[in-house]
Amino acid sequence: MPKDIVFAPCVGDLIEVTVFNVLSNWLACNNQSVNSVSICVLSLLLAGAACDNSESSTTDSGPVADAATRFDALLAIDADLGPTMELAFERIDGTAPHPFRVTVTLRDADAAIEGADLGVVLSQGVAEDVIENDDGSYSFVVTPSQSGEHRVTVSYEDLAVTRTAVVTTTVNSDWGQAMAVEGLVNTEGYEDGVTITPDGEYLFVQYGPIYFSGIFLFQGPRASGGCQGNRLEFPLGTPNQCTHPWIDDVLGPISAPERPGFFDGRISDDGRQWLHNASSWNVGINEAPNFAVSTMFYGFHRQDDGSFAEPFFVAFDDENDGLIGPFGLSFLPGDNGKTRVAFAFNDPEDLNQVDFDGDGNDDAESFIDVFTTEMTMGQDTIVGTYVPSGIAGTPPVRGEPFPAELVNFGKVGIEGIPARRATPRSSPSMAKCTLSSPTTSLT
Repeated sequence: MPKDIVFAPCVGDLIEVTVFNVLSNWLACNNQSVNSVSICVLSLLLAGAACDNSESSTTDSGPVADAATRFDALLAIDADLGPTMELAFERIDGTAPHPFRVTVTLRDADAAIEGADLGVVLSQGVAEDVIENDDGSYSFVVTPSQSGEHRVTVSYEDLAVTRTAVVTTTVNSDWGQAMAVEGLVNTEGYEDGVTITPDGEYLFVQYGPIYFSGIFLFQGPRASGGCQGNRLEFPLGTPNQCTHPWIDDVLGPISAPERPGFFDGRISDDGRQWLHNASSWNVGINEAPNFAVSTMFYGFHRQDDGSFAEPFFVAFDDENDGLIGPFGLSFLPGDNGKTRVAFAFNDPEDLNQVDFDGDGNDDAESFIDVFTTEMTMGQDTIVGTYVPSGIAGTPPVRGEPFPAELVNFGKVGIEGIPARRATPRSSPSMAKCTLSSPTTSLT
């Protein structure tokens, strides 16, 4: 199941929550049944609901303004002067999976529309009858049959609004109703690593058209149907290959409108199969022994209706492979329409070493470091270039252009490993940092 991006309202900083139900049993490579599915749900927690911000909201964190905190969903407004409809979702405490109340505000020229005949369509679950409230709004309660995404469509005459409530099996009473982000963010593929700019105008996710479960299957023991870390020898020492849709099939879009410009050099011409190659590593088609994952970071601009669209990418140019990429993006608005971005990255050509004890001798490779560069929001951005080394199976080397610069934390002590000191995680943290160029320091 792909990761989706959802809003779960609560006062506080931007937080990422990732829940993994790891495969307990492996799917055999020859069309045997699935015993367990890896489920990944990512919640983007935004300010906007009442909860105690002084303590963790994953446990009993103190007083709550309203146990069933309202989440005001985004407005859907007709471009003409016709009716407008607003949906608000409120989680109701009780036995899981928790029911939720949908409140519909229907107006025409700022006046409430009374006596409206509303249509309600659910993707799953059961809806009670719609009632008209004293304030002119309408409401109904949805009782989920199981956890997961519950799409709710409310219609009135020619106007229809659809929103998706995300129902979980467990949730603290401090939290309101989680909602999937509308627009072009969520797809059948894999979305992860969500971050949002300080002004709320742009949302970023790392995207891969993959089955996330394929990573587990590839590493799993052969006795349980996995590839045991080698795709080309199945079983080991034989020319037979480990094949399965989870590692061979492409899942999700690789072109406009959702993912324009996705690097598809490792994907078949029909967009359906992985070629198991890597041009930047001088590895030909079906010669890669591992299950390599192509991903790219995409940004989306907030629309007038609150959804996110107009996708653009932030990536390294690695011969159209999509194997080398940044993660943990953070942003600081700059001058002249530019934005400074900081990100974590493991440079395959990095010779920067770490001096743990300050004796002048290099003790270890720094591995993941922090880099920074400038970009223009809304435009595709190449943060660096990598080209083949010329020797098959060896890491690519830097090419031109390469605008990203290493942030200088020094080499002495544990702080010589930038990833342990300041790997960027969320946009609010950037308010506490000062990025400067060309010296490329982060303080």
